[in-house]
Amino acid sequence: MRPRTIQTVCAAVLLAAAPTFAQAPPPENEVGLAASALLTLPAKGGAKLTVTSPAFKQLGDIPFANTQ
Repeated sequence: MRPRTIQTVCAAVLLAAAPTFAQAPPPENEVGLAASALLTLPAKGGAKLTVTSPAFKQLGDIPFANTQ
């Protein structure tokens, strides 16, 4: 086979297999805030991290489209 043909075949195989390795969205019945790291693993010394975004509401789930 010619190198260009081999490259094309390899690219087609990788693209066809990509959905197999894609991350699935989280289930609808997640445990939620009760099992979040905020409650189970508090920061040392009272340190705080504030994350804001127009993509999701406070204490809401981060949309799957914004997690990749």
